[in-house]
Amino acid sequence: MVERPDTLTALRTGDISLRHARRLLDQLGSVPRPARDALEAVLLPHAKRLTPTQFEGKARKVRERFHPDSITVRRAKCLSDRKVLFFPDKDGMATLWLRGAGDDLQGIYTRVTDAALSLQCPGEERTLSQLRADVAVDLLQQGVTGSGLGAGLTANVNITVPVLTLMGKSEEPAELEGYGPIDPETARRLAGTATSFLRILTHPHTGIVFDVSQDPFRVPASLKKYLRLRDGTCRFPGCNRSAGHSDLDHTIDKQFSGPGGHAQGRVILRPKAANAPSPAPMAASTCAEMLRPRASPRSSTTSL
Repeated sequence: MVERPDTLTALRTGDISLRHARRLLDQLGSVPRPARDALEAVLLPHAKRLTPTQFEGKARKVRERFHPDSITVRRAKCLSDRKVLFFPDKDGMATLWLRGAGDDLQGIYTRVTDAALSLQCPGEERTLSQLRADVAVDLLQQGVTGSGLGAGLTANVNITVPVLTLMGKSEEPAELEGYGPIDPETARRLAGTATSFLRILTHPHTGIVFDVSQDPFRVPASLKKYLRLRDGTCRFPGCNRSAGHSDLDHTIDKQFSGPGGHAQGRVILRPKAANAPSPAPMAASTCAEMLRPRASPRSSTTSL
Protein backbone atom coordinates (compact mmCIF):
# COMPACT_ATOMS: atom_id res chain seq x y z
CA MET A 1 0.00 0.00 0.00
CA VAL A 2 2.93 2.35 0.69
CA GLU A 3 3.92 2.04 -2.98
CA ARG A 4 0.44 3.22 -4.00
CA PRO A 5 0.04 6.69 -2.41
CA ASP A 6 -2.99 7.61 -4.53
CA THR A 7 -4.85 4.48 -3.47
CA LEU A 8 -3.82 5.03 0.16
CA THR A 9 -5.10 8.62 0.06
CA ALA A 10 -8.43 7.52 -1.42
CA LEU A 11 -8.76 4.94 1.35
CA ARG A 12 -7.92 7.42 4.10
CA THR A 13 -10.39 10.01 2.83
CA GLY A 14 -13.16 7.44 2.52
CA ASP A 15 -13.44 7.67 -1.27
CA ILE A 16 -12.94 3.90 -1.46
CA SER A 17 -13.40 1.09 1.05
CA LEU A 18 -10.86 -1.47 2.20
CA ARG A 19 -12.55 -4.03 -0.04
CA HIS A 20 -12.04 -1.72 -3.03
CA ALA A 21 -8.39 -1.22 -2.11
CA ARG A 22 -7.73 -4.94 -1.80
CA ARG A 23 -9.27 -5.65 -5.20
CA LEU A 24 -7.36 -2.79 -6.80
CA LEU A 25 -4.04 -3.93 -5.34
CA ASP A 26 -4.75 -7.47 -6.48
CA GLN A 27 -5.17 -6.30 -10.08
CA LEU A 28 -2.08 -4.09 -9.90
CA GLY A 29 -0.02 -6.99 -8.60
CA SER A 30 -1.01 -9.12 -11.59
CA VAL A 31 0.63 -6.83 -14.19
CA PRO A 32 4.32 -5.99 -14.63
CA ARG A 33 5.58 -3.14 -12.45
CA PRO A 34 6.02 -0.59 -15.30
CA ALA A 35 2.29 -0.78 -16.10
CA ARG A 36 1.00 -0.38 -12.54
CA ASP A 37 0.96 3.42 -12.30
CA ALA A 38 -1.07 3.81 -15.48
CA LEU A 39 -3.46 1.03 -14.49
CA GLU A 40 -3.98 2.55 -11.04
CA ALA A 41 -4.82 5.93 -12.57
CA VAL A 42 -7.51 4.34 -14.73
CA LEU A 43 -8.98 2.09 -12.03
CA LEU A 44 -9.23 4.55 -9.12
CA PRO A 45 -12.12 6.60 -10.58
CA HIS A 46 -14.08 3.38 -11.12
CA ALA A 47 -13.38 2.27 -7.54
CA LYS A 48 -14.89 5.51 -6.24
CA ARG A 49 -18.23 5.03 -8.00
CA LEU A 50 -18.80 1.25 -8.13
CA THR A 51 -19.57 -1.33 -5.46
CA PRO A 52 -16.65 -3.66 -4.63
CA THR A 53 -18.13 -6.52 -6.66
CA GLN A 54 -18.91 -4.29 -9.64
CA PHE A 55 -15.45 -2.77 -9.43
CA GLU A 56 -13.79 -6.17 -9.45
CA GLY A 57 -15.51 -7.09 -12.71
CA LYS A 58 -14.62 -3.75 -14.28
CA ALA A 59 -11.01 -3.97 -13.11
CA ARG A 60 -10.54 -7.42 -14.62
CA LYS A 61 -11.64 -6.10 -18.01
CA VAL A 62 -9.53 -2.92 -17.87
CA ARG A 63 -6.46 -4.91 -16.78
CA GLU A 64 -6.41 -6.70 -20.13
CA ARG A 65 -5.35 -3.49 -21.87
CA PHE A 66 -2.32 -3.03 -19.63
CA HIS A 67 -0.79 -6.52 -19.63
CA PRO A 68 2.04 -6.89 -22.17
CA ASP A 69 1.37 -10.60 -22.74
CA SER A 70 -1.69 -11.65 -24.71
CA ILE A 71 -4.51 -13.41 -22.89
CA THR A 72 -3.86 -16.45 -25.11
CA VAL A 73 -0.31 -16.83 -23.78
CA ARG A 74 -1.38 -16.24 -20.18
CA ARG A 75 -4.25 -18.72 -20.39
CA ALA A 76 -2.04 -21.47 -21.79
CA LYS A 77 0.43 -20.93 -18.97
CA CYS A 78 -2.21 -20.86 -16.22
CA LEU A 79 -4.16 -23.81 -17.61
CA SER A 80 -1.32 -26.13 -16.63
CA ASP A 81 -2.18 -25.32 -13.00
CA ARG A 82 -5.72 -26.75 -13.18
CA LYS A 83 -6.56 -28.97 -10.22
CA VAL A 84 -9.17 -30.26 -7.77
CA LEU A 85 -8.46 -30.03 -4.03
CA PHE A 86 -10.29 -31.43 -1.02
CA PHE A 87 -10.30 -29.69 2.38
CA PRO A 88 -11.85 -31.52 5.37
CA ASP A 89 -13.68 -29.19 7.76
CA LYS A 90 -15.38 -29.22 11.16
CA ASP A 91 -18.82 -30.61 12.01
CA GLY A 92 -18.85 -33.19 9.25
CA MET A 93 -18.37 -30.65 6.46
CA ALA A 94 -15.71 -30.20 3.78
CA THR A 95 -14.80 -27.99 0.82
CA LEU A 96 -14.17 -29.19 -2.74
CA TRP A 97 -12.09 -26.65 -4.68
CA LEU A 98 -11.86 -26.72 -8.48
CA ARG A 99 -9.60 -24.56 -10.63
CA GLY A 100 -9.81 -24.71 -14.40
CA ALA A 101 -10.57 -22.80 -17.60
CA GLY A 102 -12.98 -19.92 -17.07
CA ASP A 103 -15.29 -20.91 -19.92
CA ASP A 104 -15.59 -24.49 -18.65
CA LEU A 105 -16.32 -23.49 -15.06
CA GLN A 106 -18.74 -20.73 -16.07
CA GLY A 107 -20.68 -23.27 -18.12
CA ILE A 108 -20.72 -25.66 -15.16
CA TYR A 109 -21.92 -22.97 -12.76
CA THR A 110 -24.65 -21.88 -15.17
CA ARG A 111 -25.84 -25.46 -15.63
CA VAL A 112 -25.97 -26.00 -11.85
CA THR A 113 -27.80 -22.70 -11.33
CA ASP A 114 -30.37 -23.42 -14.05
CA ALA A 115 -31.09 -26.83 -12.52
CA ALA A 116 -31.35 -25.31 -9.04
CA LEU A 117 -33.75 -22.61 -10.22
CA SER A 118 -35.98 -25.23 -11.83
CA LEU A 119 -36.33 -26.95 -8.45
CA GLN A 120 -37.71 -23.85 -6.74
CA CYS A 121 -41.43 -24.26 -6.15
CA PRO A 122 -44.04 -23.76 -3.41
CA GLY A 123 -43.07 -25.86 -0.41
CA GLU A 124 -39.37 -26.01 -1.32
CA GLU A 125 -37.56 -24.76 1.79
CA ARG A 126 -33.98 -24.96 0.53
CA THR A 127 -32.25 -21.73 -0.45
CA LEU A 128 -30.83 -21.27 -3.94
CA SER A 129 -27.30 -21.79 -2.57
CA GLN A 130 -28.37 -25.04 -0.92
CA LEU A 131 -30.08 -26.18 -4.11
CA ARG A 132 -26.93 -25.45 -6.11
CA ALA A 133 -24.88 -27.54 -3.68
CA ASP A 134 -27.34 -30.45 -3.80
CA VAL A 135 -27.51 -30.35 -7.61
CA ALA A 136 -23.71 -30.28 -7.91
CA VAL A 137 -23.32 -33.26 -5.57
CA ASP A 138 -25.94 -35.26 -7.48
CA LEU A 139 -24.39 -34.46 -10.85
CA LEU A 140 -20.87 -35.36 -9.71
CA GLN A 141 -21.88 -38.55 -7.93
CA GLN A 142 -24.57 -39.84 -10.28
CA GLY A 143 -24.27 -37.91 -13.53
CA VAL A 144 -27.80 -36.58 -13.00
CA THR A 145 -29.78 -35.32 -10.03
CA GLY A 146 -31.77 -37.68 -7.83
CA SER A 147 -34.94 -36.93 -9.80
CA GLY A 148 -33.21 -37.37 -13.14
CA LEU A 149 -32.88 -33.62 -13.60
CA GLY A 150 -29.72 -32.69 -15.45
CA ALA A 151 -29.65 -35.44 -18.04
CA GLY A 152 -28.99 -33.73 -21.35
CA LEU A 153 -29.18 -30.32 -19.69
CA THR A 154 -26.92 -27.76 -21.32
CA ALA A 155 -25.96 -24.32 -20.12
CA ASN A 156 -27.04 -21.29 -22.14
CA VAL A 157 -24.16 -18.83 -21.85
CA ASN A 158 -23.72 -15.69 -23.92
CA ILE A 159 -20.37 -14.88 -25.48
CA THR A 160 -19.63 -11.56 -27.17
CA VAL A 161 -16.89 -11.77 -29.81
CA PRO A 162 -15.38 -8.85 -31.76
CA VAL A 163 -15.92 -9.67 -35.43
CA LEU A 164 -12.22 -9.20 -36.30
CA THR A 165 -11.32 -11.64 -33.52
CA LEU A 166 -13.76 -14.18 -34.94
CA MET A 167 -12.17 -13.76 -38.37
CA GLY A 168 -8.71 -14.30 -36.91
CA LYS A 169 -7.56 -10.76 -37.76
CA SER A 170 -7.43 -9.48 -34.18
CA GLU A 171 -6.44 -10.83 -30.78
CA GLU A 172 -8.86 -8.63 -28.82
CA PRO A 173 -10.37 -10.69 -25.97
CA ALA A 174 -14.01 -11.76 -26.15
CA GLU A 175 -16.48 -11.41 -23.27
CA LEU A 176 -18.06 -14.44 -21.58
CA GLU A 177 -21.24 -13.52 -19.72
CA GLY A 178 -20.87 -13.94 -15.97
CA TYR A 179 -17.10 -14.38 -16.20
CA GLY A 180 -15.30 -11.67 -18.16
CA PRO A 181 -12.51 -11.60 -20.77
CA ILE A 182 -11.52 -14.86 -22.47
CA ASP A 183 -8.81 -15.53 -25.03
CA PRO A 184 -9.59 -15.32 -28.78
CA GLU A 185 -8.85 -19.00 -29.44
CA THR A 186 -11.42 -20.13 -26.87
CA ALA A 187 -13.90 -17.53 -28.16
CA ARG A 188 -13.59 -18.77 -31.74
CA ARG A 189 -14.01 -22.38 -30.60
CA LEU A 190 -17.13 -21.57 -28.60
CA ALA A 191 -18.62 -19.41 -31.35
CA GLY A 192 -18.00 -22.07 -33.97
CA THR A 193 -18.81 -25.34 -32.23
CA ALA A 194 -20.58 -24.95 -28.88
CA THR A 195 -24.32 -25.03 -29.53
CA SER A 196 -25.05 -24.17 -25.89
CA PHE A 197 -23.56 -20.70 -26.36
CA LEU A 198 -25.37 -17.79 -27.91
CA ARG A 199 -23.07 -16.39 -30.58
CA ILE A 200 -22.68 -12.62 -30.66
CA LEU A 201 -20.62 -10.58 -33.12
CA THR A 202 -19.45 -7.06 -32.36
CA HIS A 203 -18.61 -4.49 -35.00
CA PRO A 204 -15.35 -2.70 -34.11
CA HIS A 205 -16.34 0.69 -35.53
CA THR A 206 -20.05 1.32 -36.18
CA GLY A 207 -23.05 1.12 -33.89
CA ILE A 208 -26.35 -0.65 -34.61
CA VAL A 209 -29.64 0.56 -33.16
CA PHE A 210 -31.93 -2.15 -31.70
CA ASP A 211 -35.58 -1.54 -30.93
CA VAL A 212 -39.02 -3.13 -31.25
CA SER A 213 -42.56 -1.88 -31.53
CA GLN A 214 -44.03 -0.58 -28.28
CA ASP A 215 -47.42 -2.14 -29.06
CA PRO A 216 -46.93 -5.74 -27.92
CA PHE A 217 -46.96 -6.20 -24.15
CA ARG A 218 -45.12 -9.50 -24.21
CA VAL A 219 -41.41 -8.84 -24.67
CA PRO A 220 -40.14 -10.45 -27.91
CA ALA A 221 -37.35 -13.01 -27.58
CA SER A 222 -35.00 -10.81 -29.61
CA LEU A 223 -35.46 -7.90 -27.19
CA LYS A 224 -34.93 -10.17 -24.18
CA LYS A 225 -31.61 -11.28 -25.65
CA TYR A 226 -30.59 -7.69 -26.37
CA LEU A 227 -31.44 -6.36 -22.89
CA ARG A 228 -29.64 -9.19 -21.13
CA LEU A 229 -26.56 -8.75 -23.31
CA ARG A 230 -26.61 -4.96 -22.83
CA ASP A 231 -27.03 -4.97 -19.05
CA GLY A 232 -25.04 -8.05 -18.13
CA THR A 233 -26.38 -8.05 -14.56
CA CYS A 234 -29.49 -7.05 -12.63
CA ARG A 235 -29.95 -3.25 -12.80
CA PHE A 236 -31.20 -2.97 -9.19
CA PRO A 237 -28.65 -0.87 -7.21
CA GLY A 238 -26.02 -3.10 -5.62
CA CYS A 239 -27.25 -6.35 -7.23
CA ASN A 240 -24.82 -8.26 -9.47
CA ARG A 241 -26.88 -11.32 -10.34
CA SER A 242 -26.39 -12.52 -13.92
CA ALA A 243 -28.89 -11.07 -16.40
CA GLY A 244 -29.63 -14.58 -17.62
CA HIS A 245 -31.08 -15.41 -14.21
CA SER A 246 -33.04 -12.17 -13.78
CA ASP A 247 -36.33 -10.83 -15.13
CA LEU A 248 -37.15 -7.91 -17.42
CA ASP A 249 -39.03 -4.80 -16.34
CA HIS A 250 -40.03 -1.40 -17.76
CA THR A 251 -38.01 1.69 -16.89
CA ILE A 252 -41.31 3.58 -17.20
CA ASP A 253 -44.21 1.48 -15.93
CA LYS A 254 -46.41 -0.03 -18.66
CA GLN A 255 -49.53 1.39 -16.95
CA PHE A 256 -48.12 4.87 -17.60
CA SER A 257 -47.70 4.12 -21.31
CA GLY A 258 -44.08 3.14 -20.96
CA PRO A 259 -42.77 2.05 -24.39
CA GLY A 260 -41.54 -1.47 -24.94
CA GLY A 261 -38.28 -0.73 -26.74
CA HIS A 262 -34.76 -1.34 -25.47
CA ALA A 263 -34.40 2.26 -24.25
CA GLN A 264 -37.14 1.65 -21.68
CA GLY A 265 -36.18 -1.90 -20.70
CA ARG A 266 -34.06 -3.07 -17.80
CA VAL A 267 -32.93 -6.38 -16.38
CA ILE A 268 -33.95 -6.83 -12.75
CA LEU A 269 -34.12 -9.75 -10.31
CA ARG A 270 -37.64 -11.12 -9.77
CA PRO A 271 -38.15 -10.17 -6.06
CA LYS A 272 -36.86 -6.68 -6.74
CA ALA A 273 -39.05 -6.35 -9.85
CA ALA A 274 -42.08 -7.09 -7.69
CA ASN A 275 -41.07 -4.48 -5.12
CA ALA A 276 -39.68 -1.87 -7.48
CA PRO A 277 -41.55 1.43 -7.11
CA SER A 278 -43.70 2.45 -10.08
CA PRO A 279 -42.96 6.04 -11.10
CA ALA A 280 -45.84 8.46 -11.50
CA PRO A 281 -46.35 9.79 -15.04
CA MET A 282 -44.85 13.16 -14.17
CA ALA A 283 -41.72 11.44 -12.87
CA ALA A 284 -41.25 9.28 -15.93
CA SER A 285 -38.50 11.36 -17.50
CA THR A 286 -36.54 11.47 -14.26
CA CYS A 287 -36.84 7.70 -13.85
CA ALA A 288 -35.74 7.13 -17.43
CA GLU A 289 -32.68 9.27 -16.85
CA MET A 290 -31.84 7.48 -13.62
CA LEU A 291 -32.10 4.05 -15.23
CA ARG A 292 -30.74 4.92 -18.64
CA PRO A 293 -28.86 2.13 -20.44
CA ARG A 294 -25.28 1.65 -19.35
CA ALA A 295 -22.65 2.42 -21.93
CA SER A 296 -21.04 -0.64 -23.47
CA PRO A 297 -17.28 -0.82 -24.11
CA ARG A 298 -18.08 -2.19 -27.55
CA SER A 299 -19.86 -0.28 -30.24
CA SER A 300 -22.56 -2.85 -30.99
CA THR A 301 -23.66 -6.44 -30.75
CA THR A 302 -25.44 -8.50 -33.35
CA SER A 303 -27.17 -11.75 -32.48
CA LEU A 304 -26.78 -14.68 -34.85
